[in-house]
Amino acid sequence: MKLNKKIIVLLSIILTGIPLLIQDGSSVLAATSNINTLKLAHGAYIYNKKGQKLSSSSRKTYFKKGQSVKCIGKIKKLSVNKKYYLREKDGTKIWLPYCIIKGHAFYKISNNRYIKTANIETVNHQLLFSQWITITVRAVQGKRIPVLSSDVLPTGRYIKNGKKIKLVGELDTSNVGNILYKIANQDNQFIGSYSLKEKIKANLDSYFVYPSAFLKEKAYVYSIKGEKNFSKHLIKGNFVNVDEAVYIWIPQENKTELFYRLVNSWHGFIKASDVSLFKNSKPMPAAVNSQVEAKADAKLATDFDKQELQKLIDSKPEFTSSKKYKLALTKSQAYKKLAYDYDNAITSGKKVNEANTSNLAEVKEAIRNINTAINKLNNLKD
Repeated sequence: MKLNKKIIVLLSIILTGIPLLIQDGSSVLAATSNINTLKLAHGAYIYNKKGQKLSSSSRKTYFKKGQSVKCIGKIKKLSVNKKYYLREKDGTKIWLPYCIIKGHAFYKISNNRYIKTANIETVNHQLLFSQWITITVRAVQGKRIPVLSSDVLPTGRYIKNGKKIKLVGELDTSNVGNILYKIANQDNQFIGSYSLKEKIKANLDSYFVYPSAFLKEKAYVYSIKGEKNFSKHLIKGNFVNVDEAVYIWIPQENKTELFYRLVNSWHGFIKASDVSLFKNSKPMPAAVNSQVEAKADAKLATDFDKQELQKLIDSKPEFTSSKKYKLALTKSQAYKKLAYDYDNAITSGKKVNEANTSNLAEVKEAIRNINTAINKLNNLKD
């Protein structure tokens, strides 16, 4: 009998092109491959097409946290923004279409049976992201909540206790003991997880401080002089953060190529051709130089070329006596890191300045690094 049913189903699809629905317990499944598994983030009721909560003794009308529910539908690429979506490996947004009933998003799980999209954690084992959420803030001390930057530093702005705000992304700064959430429509403004009145139940998408690159190939690390480090490479399929685009002359290949500078623990550059930028990450700024400049900067730097670098190095005693630098050393770890970044930039700049083999590209990179560190310290809020 079961074999006959399967034959009938297949004939129905082949001859009519219309999926035949099979009743299986409390779920109605299409006899196609477009069957999706929804995992619940928390308990969820079942509703009808009018948005009314169902109650029945014969059919299940409530699912517990962690349970799975089947849903019919075809996952598609997004052409317009939707509140709920998934991401492919390269960051491309995709979605399982849902319907809106009384202002809420619902997935249809069977005939006249719907479940709220907000209650879903994963679709086919992929995280379901929410583009934004609204949540109430609370002050740990006093009546105001400080707004922070992505460096976990105060911006000088505050939010009143009990106010509802809109959040649009999550920035993992757990290395300093906190998770930050991006405030909607505000540039570089975040609020700490400890300042939220309730736990965030939805999956907010990651917020990227830097452009993020997906490694299409095994990528070797190069120096600013275009020297390939054969003992230092990154594995295909991983992601890395990058923060600068620069053309570099490669002597061994006798050509100029576009490179991205690696952030944090990796010191060096990777070829832009070895990666693709993650589509959800921060856009990569324009290259700091041109191909013509890169070739010209491959020459050895003269004492004249190093004059600006020398001035920056000589100004260290004055700068380290400044109010901003001293402030950084007396505050939190996030503040101190800015002072350490300046110190490291000066130390690296000294090596470039003193070396007889430094080329003009190295000198210009050292100058950029020192000026970036100085600007970050000068922009600190007291």
